[in-house]
Amino acid sequence: MSWSGGVLGTLGPVSRADRGRAYAADRPTPAFGPRTARPKAVCWSPVNDLQPTVAHSADLAGLHATAPALLLELQSLLGALSTTATEITDRGRRPFRPNASWSGRLGELAYRVYLLADQTGVDLAAEIRTAAEAIEKGAAELVADGGWPFDHD
Repeated sequence: MSWSGGVLGTLGPVSRADRGRAYAADRPTPAFGPRTARPKAVCWSPVNDLQPTVAHSADLAGLHATAPALLLELQSLLGALSTTATEITDRGRRPFRPNASWSGRLGELAYRVYLLADQTGVDLAAEIRTAAEAIEKGAAELVADGGWPFDHD
């Protein structure tokens, strides 16, 4: 439980599941199908569905922790993911081919990122869209500039 005055408009204890339902209620309708070009406007994303799912499962499992503790968990999971990549490639001697172990570790890492976002009140879907738009804008500016900065005479 946490105290919230924002997401649900109340001042009182609010569970992560309730916050997740509030995020899901704000989800925009899909504006395009899987085979159409991505519009420039903000659109529905599966990320919106994951945050309430993570919040609910974290409530059921009692995964309450502070942000610093979750950051340490993320660091540990990133190290485990790196170890998995090292093992898959035999320390760089073979090409990287993701396996089931890789998928599971990456899923664990992503889950903890969502959990950290939920714990700190961040709407991850909105932040991912903002980051993607900034990256697209930077790429468009790079193309308009004529390419990489070292390509100029």
